[in-house]
Amino acid sequence: MLSRTRKTLILALALGVVATAAFAQVDFTRYVSLGDSLTAGFWSGGLVSTVQVNSYPALLYRQATGSSTGFEQPLVKFPGIPNTLQLVQLVPTLIIAPAPGQGVPINLNLARPYNNLGVPGSRVHDTVATTSGGLHDLILRNANPAFGNTTALQQALFQKPTFVTLWIGNNDVLGAATSGIVIDGVTLTTVASFDQDFRTIMANLKGSGAKIAVANIPDVTSIPFITTVPSV
Repeated sequence: MLSRTRKTLILALALGVVATAAFAQVDFTRYVSLGDSLTAGFWSGGLVSTVQVNSYPALLYRQATGSSTGFEQPLVKFPGIPNTLQLVQLVPTLIIAPAPGQGVPINLNLARPYNNLGVPGSRVHDTVATTSGGLHDLILRNANPAFGNTTALQQALFQKPTFVTLWIGNNDVLGAATSGIVIDGVTLTTVASFDQDFRTIMANLKGSGAKIAVANIPDVTSIPFITTVPSV
C-alpha cells in the first residue's frame, strides 16, 4: 500500500497538472474578479497591501501568468483601511485595538477600474446596484467623474474581461448565522431577490464573452464562530 505521504504527493501532482491544463484554456489578459471580503484579501478588519497582494485572485493571476504586474488592486499602506486590528495585550485582560496611524491608498489614481473589484461587506445586490458608501468608495472610486457612478459589475464589464471569477453571496447569509436571528430581507437575503440579482450578474458576464469561474457559498453553519462553543 502507498504511504499517506506518497498518496498526498501524487494527489498534489495530479491537481497541479489539472490546474495547469485549466489555466492553459483561460486567457488572463484581462482578468477581473468580483466578490466580497473573500475576494478582496480583507484581513483583521481592514484592507492592507501586505495581505491584499496574496488575495486569491492575485495568487491565481501570478500562478497562471508567472507575473505580478498587470493585475491591479486597491492596495492600501499599513495600517490599512479601516485600520487593521492588532492584539495589544493577552493577559490579564484581552485587548484588541486598531493599529495606530492612517492607511493611505497606494494606487488610487489608476486611470481604469481595478482588476480586483471585491468589496468587503458586499451582498449580491451590491454588485449590481451599489456605487458608493463604505469600502465601495475606495474600490469603485466613483468620486472621480471618469468612472461615471458605476457598480462593480459595470466596472468589470467596462474592462472587456477575458476571464472573470465570481464569489459573491456569503454576506447574504452570514448575518443570519452570526446573529442567530433569521429575518428575510434583514439578516438574510430573500431567495427571490438573490435569484434575480445573481441571474443578472451571470447574464451580463456571459454576454461579455469572458470565461467565468464561479465559487459556491460555504455552509456558514460550519464556521468556527458557530461551532467553537457547542449548541445548548
